[in-house]
Amino acid sequence: MTDNQKEQHQQLNYPKSIQVKGTDSEGTIVYKNLNELWSKELVNDNNNDLKWYTSAADYWKSVDATVDGMLGGLSYVSDTDVECSNKFITEMTSLGRGRALDCGAGIGRVTQHLLLPLFEKVDLLEQNPLFLDEAKIIFKDEKRVVNYFAVGLQDFDFKDKNNGEPIKYDYNIAKKGFIMDKQDSSVTRTDEHLRYLFSQADATVTKSILQPNFPKSLFPVRLYAINSTPTTTSTSETSTTTTSETSNV
Repeated sequence: MTDNQKEQHQQLNYPKSIQVKGTDSEGTIVYKNLNELWSKELVNDNNNDLKWYTSAADYWKSVDATVDGMLGGLSYVSDTDVECSNKFITEMTSLGRGRALDCGAGIGRVTQHLLLPLFEKVDLLEQNPLFLDEAKIIFKDEKRVVNYFAVGLQDFDFKDKNNGEPIKYDYNIAKKGFIMDKQDSSVTRTDEHLRYLFSQADATVTKSILQPNFPKSLFPVRLYAINSTPTTTSTSETSTTTTSETSNV
């Protein structure tokens, strides 16, 4: 994250309804509001890089390049997750099927089981190059997987990658406040909070559902389709999907 991105976090004029207290995942820190969260957590490390993102990268370097690793030991929910996402996407009948970008792709679980059956071509975006190395082995004979981008979402240039097609997101949902995960530098937000952030990005939610049939012991997961006005004209039909269920931004 650049200094400008850090400043934007701190300058957001959060509505009072979401400018409430939150906690960290260990229950040891209480933030009185979102401004205090960013003030405390958006600090630089010894290399003057933003610790928020370097800590997340370090965490994912410690994770096994397996489906179980991608899902935090919850590989048993993979089929349920894919089934719901498939229905969610196929019901969007106006969606172009030319190309998809799998964001936070890991080893390509979503690409393999969801995107390739639905789209003509798929690109993978993943900050951990070791995960992409595993994905290249999985898709070594699959010509429809085209690009492997080894970069974090916060540093990826999305210019010309989307032609006004809906962008699909999956997010863990907090019932109230927010929860900052100290392990992987992610934030679990409420539905209202996420919709506010989408609006700040000039995006409109066109479809949203709760993921059904997930264990009650897990955070609820909500799927969103959002539309934004493209800044440039592109000739490709592209849909973007993120596989991450929490957010590092």
